[in-house]
Amino acid sequence: MKEFTLPDGRKIKVREFDADNIVVEFEEHVPHKLVFPKKLKPRKVAEEIKKYLYGYDDPETGEHIDGYFDRIKKKEEREKEWWE
Repeated sequence: MKEFTLPDGRKIKVREFDADNIVVEFEEHVPHKLVFPKKLKPRKVAEEIKKYLYGYDDPETGEHIDGYFDRIKKKEEREKEWWE
């Protein structure tokens, strides 16, 4: 298993799941995994992880599609507003 640090300091772990898949684990306190086909090149896996975690701009509409961390942040903001 290899561990990488994201630009924001979070850690992700990458390992081979079986002969055909790669598993990416993050958010240790939340069991969350992404599974990719092993045939993908490392650069493509990194691009897909980045898109999933941080979001991306849709090439057709130009609209920003939220990533995992965007959704978590918005959820925390909604909960904070609710409690205030």
